[in-house]
Amino acid sequence: MPRFAVDHLDLLLNLLRTDLDGDAQVMSRIPDHIVEFLPLVTVRRTGGETPAPEFYDVVLLNVQCWCAPTPGGDQYRAAADLADRVRGILWTAYRTQRVLAGGWIGVVRESSG
Repeated sequence: MPRFAVDHLDLLLNLLRTDLDGDAQVMSRIPDHIVEFLPLVTVRRTGGETPAPEFYDVVLLNVQCWCAPTPGGDQYRAAADLADRVRGILWTAYRTQRVLAGGWIGVVRESSG
């Protein structure tokens, strides 16, 4: 059965999986035993509005980046660097109006970083 509304989750998960090129797992939830999946990016809807669900959706997303400690490294710095890559992927897809399976990103607005 086809979906009634735009599938924002498929669009974003596929975009990030493609552009991160295997450098991180990309999921819609924080998995049990998280350390087995690091580095990890999670994408979850936290709100938004749906003025015309068959055509577009205005979603608020929570994107989190997780990295493992490394000998002599800083896991927080690694997670911040991964978050910067994700931010760049989303902004670039928006600015270039890159068409993906399922649509494109019509607006990007950061509420916290």
